[in-house]
Amino acid sequence: MEGPTTSCGQAARERQQVTVKDVAVADVFDDDARHAILQAGSRAAHSLPLTTRTGAVLGMVSSHHERPLTGLSGTQLAALDAVGGSVGQWLLWHRHTLVLDALEHLHFLAGPHADAGDEPPGARGPGAGRLPGTDDLGMPHRTARGAAQDCTGRRTGPHGGRHT
Repeated sequence: MEGPTTSCGQAARERQQVTVKDVAVADVFDDDARHAILQAGSRAAHSLPLTTRTGAVLGMVSSHHERPLTGLSGTQLAALDAVGGSVGQWLLWHRHTLVLDALEHLHFLAGPHADAGDEPPGARGPGAGRLPGTDDLGMPHRTARGAAQDCTGRRTGPHGGRHT
């Protein structure tokens, strides 16, 4: 089988939005994918890649529609591109922030203070065992301005990494 057999696969490969106006006749689908999508009640689809500034695809959002589409306007496509880029940047920031916090936590555990009986931040009481700088769900702490803080108290954000 060559190439993607869904609008999501095509959007990921081409790193751009894909609109399928009518699933029943679109050539992007192979017979099995077309049958499954039609059986689910979808006659049209639009796939939006979630990208970084460098164009890496980190995820995909697809909408499925009960009736064929006539298409999206240029304004709608531009707005969706902006959303896909913003969400992609947030995903990238989130992945990097959590990895850095986890590494800082492991560094603390492996350091000389671990042998002295010191406990990492958050080791007792509510949230015991969670990564430093995160809430009970593992999300970075938020400041009043909406930026996050890592476990050292440095502000972080999706548009430019760590802020000091």
